[in-house]
Amino acid sequence: MKLHKLIALAVLGSAVASNSLAQVDEGASSGVQPSNPGSRAIQGAPDLTGDLFVGTSQNSSDPTATLNDVFQVDPTSGAATSIYSNTGVWGATADPDNQRILFTTSSGTGFGDELMSVPYTGGAPTSLGLITNGGLSQRIDGLAMVGGTLYGTVADAATNGLYSIDLGTLVATQIAAHPAESISGIDADPDTGIIYGVNDATGQLVTIATDGTITNLAAYPGGFADIDGIAVGGGFAYLVTDEAQDISVYDLINDVYVASLPSPFTNADVFSAGALAIEPLPLDADVALTKTASGGDDLGGAVTFDLWVDNNGPADATAVVVTDTFPDNVDYTSDSCGGSYGGGVFTWNVGIIANGGSAHCTVNGVVSDFGAISNTASVSAAENDPVPGNNSSTAGLEGVARVIPTLGVWGLIAMISLVLGIAVVTFRRD
Repeated sequence: MKLHKLIALAVLGSAVASNSLAQVDEGASSGVQPSNPGSRAIQGAPDLTGDLFVGTSQNSSDPTATLNDVFQVDPTSGAATSIYSNTGVWGATADPDNQRILFTTSSGTGFGDELMSVPYTGGAPTSLGLITNGGLSQRIDGLAMVGGTLYGTVADAATNGLYSIDLGTLVATQIAAHPAESISGIDADPDTGIIYGVNDATGQLVTIATDGTITNLAAYPGGFADIDGIAVGGGFAYLVTDEAQDISVYDLINDVYVASLPSPFTNADVFSAGALAIEPLPLDADVALTKTASGGDDLGGAVTFDLWVDNNGPADATAVVVTDTFPDNVDYTSDSCGGSYGGGVFTWNVGIIANGGSAHCTVNGVVSDFGAISNTASVSAAENDPVPGNNSSTAGLEGVARVIPTLGVWGLIAMISLVLGIAVVTFRRD
């Protein structure tokens, strides 16, 4: 199994009522007031990249328990070390493009309505603000990042469904209502963009389309009925329960449960969540170069090279550079793209080409010597190129051939006669 960082977090689901702690049901209304967030004790997390992390909030009715802990777990031995405490988390997801974990916690307004961020490189979480819907705070139980869009789910009976969350305004908009479901945990596969979720109403690991359509994938493993968190990545889905049970691991490629991971959870709780702090995949940009040539028929005559660069995606191509080594019998004169020439090499700093975009440059020269004309240009970009075979292109011309004088039949007869005449004169002298 690939070693990724799993942040599996369980949330404090209690409320202050009549000066006592009362356990909150998963389907409770978001209007219930949470405990005072000022009691959070947040330490700075270590570097999250490449490590496996899990977390839990202990049962709030147990006054001797440390609440809302987040753990670092050794993926080999299962040893766990607490890195946060008193930081409740309702939903969590990785944002690989920005190298951070996003999670929801409870503010002074409601449960699971405050969006937090912690960088992969570690440190204390910071608040991004309150999530709202219709001007009121919106509880979010699960989070998933797909292509830069943040999705959330709610397992509250009053507002069950899939939401999109604007990262600029933090306004949540319901995409689809799920009144008969209880999908509290979701996460997206960073490789495929597929959203997976855990549905306690049916006891199923599911997939969720971005329009809210739910498809059953696999039943919960035996002995599990309440799974609130999920983290996805590296071909696996990690199912995080809020009970004192191991983290189940589902192989998404072979559609089978594999060996579970040991859990640091010691008590039953109300909620859990998960996220994988996975390294972003290298961006792919298939940049292709095409080159043509024309002219070059006479010494001192013009030669024109045309260069086209196409970005076949899927990502935008950055730091695109074309280099073109001129043949020895062509001298550079000018170009149409602000390139540079030195040491026999023309360089065109193209810059950025958007996915599906292209760029063109005309390079001019003159024929300086006899012979065929052939040269090859190549292109490169900062992104990984999945099709390196189209990164270069060669164009050729016949050029100017050296002319060797030839004689016709009468010319040959005259030359032979001349040679014979010289021979006769020489013989007579002798």
